Amino acid sequence: MTSTMPQGDPDPFAAVSVHGLWPLVADEGAPGGLRFADLRTETPADCVSGPDELPAAEISIHTFAGTDARDAWIAAAREFGGNGLALVQAPFNSASGVQAVLAIRFDRTRAAGADLDDAVVLRRDAETVSPGRVRHSTSNIGAAWRARHLERIASDRDLVAWKDRWKSEIEAIGSVARVVHFISPDKASLPLEIDPPFGLRGRLTKSPGEVRFVLDARGMGGLAACAYAESWRMTLEARGWEAADAEAPSVRFAVLGSQEVARIAADIDVLQPAIKRLSRLSSSYASVREFLVDPDAVRVLRRLHAGLPIASSLFRDPAAQISPKTGEPQGVAASRVERLFKGGFIEPVWWRDRNGGRRDRALPVPALDEMHPVVWGLTVTGTAFVEERFEDAAETHAEDAATALAWLRGRPGTDARTPEPHEGPDAIARRVRLRDDRLVEVVSKLGTRFRPGSDLPMWPKSLAQAATALAAGILDVEGGRLVPRAASPDVPGPGA
Repeated sequence: MTSTMPQGDPDPFAAVSVHGLWPLVADEGAPGGLRFADLRTETPADCVSGPDELPAAEISIHTFAGTDARDAWIAAAREFGGNGLALVQAPFNSASGVQAVLAIRFDRTRAAGADLDDAVVLRRDAETVSPGRVRHSTSNIGAAWRARHLERIASDRDLVAWKDRWKSEIEAIGSVARVVHFISPDKASLPLEIDPPFGLRGRLTKSPGEVRFVLDARGMGGLAACAYAESWRMTLEARGWEAADAEAPSVRFAVLGSQEVARIAADIDVLQPAIKRLSRLSSSYASVREFLVDPDAVRVLRRLHAGLPIASSLFRDPAAQISPKTGEPQGVAASRVERLFKGGFIEPVWWRDRNGGRRDRALPVPALDEMHPVVWGLTVTGTAFVEERFEDAAETHAEDAATALAWLRGRPGTDARTPEPHEGPDAIARRVRLRDDRLVEVVSKLGTRFRPGSDLPMWPKSLAQAATALAAGILDVEGGRLVPRAASPDVPGPGA
């Protein structure tokens, strides 16, 4: 029969539960003519409500601390009780927690009493309670049992109704091998995944006259909230998708059959490359802009962009850079240089190889720890960042960051280009050029601090001065050594 429990009552069986545990039902087909009620199919009206409805035998409910104690008691009771004893396990028993068994002894008479709790004996002797803990009342135990049981019943009922509602769509999805469906936790939609287990997910929603597929926002990489939202919307609209809400793009159908499911899969094949690319750019865009909150890093990059290179003796050692105000070298924290390098904003443009004779290198350049000293310049990403072309910086950020990692590890990496060796100190002037006319006078005295024919210095402050003089065109390189530039320096303007 179908359950017709009162609506709105969270525990309609509480009033008819014996000793507050569980209701009983008279059933000629059950052992002893009595059993525990099935809350799925029976109502409180079907349950035993008074002693007169019980069999003319001793009836007891035994509770146990666990399955081991219950099973041992059942085995002993059957051995010594023989045919004069009927045992019924409770349907709500779980693998752990308090267990219950209904026992009916035909060789004894029913206990006298005006209500069920008097007529049915409760025996809790087999329950063990840890010292210091209070044993729960049977009404509390039964309320918890019934609540869990009724919750499962309601969930199963909702699941059946959900499957009935989506029956035709589930059949259509089953005809396309690339697409699978899941059970919706809220039973309000039909979740899908294309190319599981790592494919894109979405959900079907249904309203009168239409079925709508909504792509899961988690697969979008936050595209709706970044600089690439418009590009994402255009990609969607080109496939006939609705993109007013870019975090939940959708496509609508009058009905969903196998052809419509195949159309969704085909659209995902077209959209997925754009999703991957735009998600990557979105992530890079966010990573690039994170450096805006570090004013010291921004200042170092702007000075580098103006033509003031960074110099360090060893990677992870303190570095130096010329101050645009005083023309004197200032310290740059090694941690900041490392962060800018790993972020793909700067890279070595000149260095001395400490182990030039090594032939076992996987790259045509030494690893960072083998460079002493180093002059740093901007990458393409770093230049775009300083010029506030953040979308351009996002385009190259992943490659520049991957290249930095390859340089750091001394071996090629995924998505990284191969670092190129420099051709000597001339590389400094080619990669770092003085861009600000106002700095010409500030750095003009740097060239006088080096004797003609001297080598590039080894230490950061001296090297920063020499590298800046090269970038400004004050010094030149002949035969690998520093010499004054013979002609007037050709200093580009700020826009060069």
